[in-house]
Amino acid sequence: MGNFTYLQQASNKASVAGSSLTSSTANSSYPLSNLQDDKLSRTFRTTGISNQWVEIDAGSPINVKLIGFANHNFSSTAVLTLQGGTVPNPGGDSSDVLETITWRSRYAFKLLTNVQEYRYWRFNVDDPNNTDGYLEWGLNILGLSTTLSFNFNYGWGWADDYENLEHESEFGVSFVEELFNRVRLSFDFSELTDTEASTLRTLYADLRRNVKNLFLMPDASGTDIYYGRVINVLTRIIRRRQSATVVFLEDSRGRSITA
Repeated sequence: MGNFTYLQQASNKASVAGSSLTSSTANSSYPLSNLQDDKLSRTFRTTGISNQWVEIDAGSPINVKLIGFANHNFSSTAVLTLQGGTVPNPGGDSSDVLETITWRSRYAFKLLTNVQEYRYWRFNVDDPNNTDGYLEWGLNILGLSTTLSFNFNYGWGWADDYENLEHESEFGVSFVEELFNRVRLSFDFSELTDTEASTLRTLYADLRRNVKNLFLMPDASGTDIYYGRVINVLTRIIRRRQSATVVFLEDSRGRSITA
């Protein structure tokens, strides 16, 4: 089992101010600028489905460890790659990096074996079997993730959270419509040294609890990643060693929002 790994959205170089984006095609109602909005449901759409791309100019070389697409509509046969280079339209130089990203539903991502450093990054999607007739995603993932040197107790809490609109008539007939669903995760840390407890406290302070979002991989060797917020008050039990619990709530992917 790999350790707790995260990337704060504030450190996601695909979204931060100072990075500029270009694309192969774009639907004017779902523009490229939506990829620099923190809301997963505010999506970018292409007008084509084959050989589509988004290129990010970070302004200067950046270190990258975690890459991917969040809240996408790609079919399972989509080919997803990332190219990084020192000049625009990377991929023509033998020193440029090329990474293949494994398709996963909703989130397609990859934790790189080694940190890569380039200024220009191009996300490529080739999905000719997509029945929607367009490609859509809410955020690109591009940044230097952090993996804790310590870990939570083996296993973590999981809850499926369904939010529904409910109404009962005067005759007791129920009407229920699903609004959205998401997951809630909880992680118990114990036997923490003062330094380890301080690391969690610093993360909590950086996020201002639930003000700022992050991408979270509970298991760095696993296949799951989530985008959301830490929602609990970070309470610690301080003895010879410390313990703490972190509760994370995924942001709803919702219905797609236009510009």
